[in-house]
Amino acid sequence: MSLRLQLVGTILLVLFGTLFLGAFLTYRHALNKIDTEMKASIAVGTRIAKNAVDDADEVLNPHRRLRLLVADFDGDRHLQASLVNTKGIVVAVSTIESPEEGAPEWLFKLLNPPPIVSVVQLPSVFSNYGTIHFSTAAQNEIAEVWQDVKLFMIILGIFCLSGLTGLLLILDQAMKPLAWLTTAFQRIGAGDNEPRMPETGSHEFVALAKGFNQMASQLAEMGERNRSLLIQIETVQEEERAELARNLHDEVSPMLFCMGVDAKAIERNAIRDKNLETEGHAKAILSAVTGMKGNIKTILGELRSAKSHALGLHGAIEDLVEFWKLRHPAVTFIVQIPAEAFGPKIEDALQSIIGESVNNALKHARPDEIKISLLQTPSAIEMTITDNGGGMRTLSQERGFGIPGMRERAIKLGGNLDVEGTNTGVVVTVKIPFIATGSSILSPSDNLHGKALAL
Repeated sequence: MSLRLQLVGTILLVLFGTLFLGAFLTYRHALNKIDTEMKASIAVGTRIAKNAVDDADEVLNPHRRLRLLVADFDGDRHLQASLVNTKGIVVAVSTIESPEEGAPEWLFKLLNPPPIVSVVQLPSVFSNYGTIHFSTAAQNEIAEVWQDVKLFMIILGIFCLSGLTGLLLILDQAMKPLAWLTTAFQRIGAGDNEPRMPETGSHEFVALAKGFNQMASQLAEMGERNRSLLIQIETVQEEERAELARNLHDEVSPMLFCMGVDAKAIERNAIRDKNLETEGHAKAILSAVTGMKGNIKTILGELRSAKSHALGLHGAIEDLVEFWKLRHPAVTFIVQIPAEAFGPKIEDALQSIIGESVNNALKHARPDEIKISLLQTPSAIEMTITDNGGGMRTLSQERGFGIPGMRERAIKLGGNLDVEGTNTGVVVTVKIPFIATGSSILSPSDNLHGKALAL
């Protein structure tokens, strides 16, 4: 669950808990209020009744006085008076005032208390006419409670809605830096150390942004050091390989040549002298020398990559163009490649991509013109190979291994490769990010090989 949902869920739980607690306290308060109001009504009604009959000696018509006393309680909100004769028959009852807006039936059942009944003790002059009974009725008080509850719910609902809306707005603003930070960390995890967080907002996010920016800067500096060290290591390795190859070629090869000449001379002398044993040894020596020459040639081939060229990518492509011209003299080749060195990894990949693209064009499209251009921008190496051959049908090669292999070479260097067919030919576009260091250019993907150097 996201932090946003956790916070919103927690606030909702608090609001519902507050609502439940408020409802419970309101219920208890309503019960106490109704009970107090009913008891007060009984006490007041009893006092009024006693005051009304305290002049019993002056009463001329006791029965009429009692009826008038009952009628005085017509319209009372909480108390009903009744006159009960000596036989227990109710002869007069007051009318309870009806509430303007009644409470729901469920609330009435929940809050309605048992009626409180009180019998007023009358002077002896009224004993032959009956007694006054009072009984409480809580419907008006419950209606008042219902009005209070509705007002309370409206106020609480407005409070909850406004509070939740304000919280969501605050969360939306507060979560934006976290979303940006998540994206920035993903980019850094992918090898891009350029993202920087804006140092604005609350103090906590400003401190977080400063720490993140400092980390990104240190990672970028470490990456630069790694790339520099990797270039140095590759340079030293290439120099060592070249030195070893030169030593094998300049020192071991002449010695083997001399051994072969001497063994051949021994063989001729043995044949002339008809010395079969010596002739056999000479032939064995010649065979061993031939085998050693083959091994030396294989080692030299491994030490000197077949893709590497003394003049870099520019010279290698010029050699390939000469090779293609001899076999396809009708095709015009336009080559626009700078003489700068791009490093062995990039040059080997670009040379392979150029070779595969040109071979596909010559094999499947029969173009009249092939153009190879390479542009070095501040952030990438961009290369295009364009032909005016058969257009879209060349894209059928996607089903083979040529185009996927080219794409894999570009992706390994952190770049991408697109093949677009048009009505007039095919355009292969390659883009590889790089960072220039001295006279060499290194792909950001090389940073993966050099991370351990800076630790």
